[in-house]
Amino acid sequence: MTKNLSEERIKSARKAHVCNWCNEPIEVGTSYVRQRNVDGNDAWTVRLHPECDEAFGTLDHFEQEESMVYGQTYTRGCTCEYGDVFCDRTERCLGGAQ
Repeated sequence: MTKNLSEERIKSARKAHVCNWCNEPIEVGTSYVRQRNVDGNDAWTVRLHPECDEAFGTLDHFEQEESMVYGQTYTRGCTCEYGDVFCDRTERCLGGAQ
């Protein structure tokens, strides 16, 4: 079972990263959320845009773990899978852009 060791809101990224939720860049100078996690002998860091962290927070624990383990790509700031044409919750969802 995954244990979250820390969660920090970084005000300004010192180098570019990739969001683990949407796979879009986290630009230098922008804010992001950094989580440090451990599961047994495995440890890793998760970096998320603030809006992706909010979307991640709406999932229950099982869904959160599943989303990170299987490398699912979601739309930035939404819980729909990337390219879901039926979602209209955010402007970035394809359904909202039509």
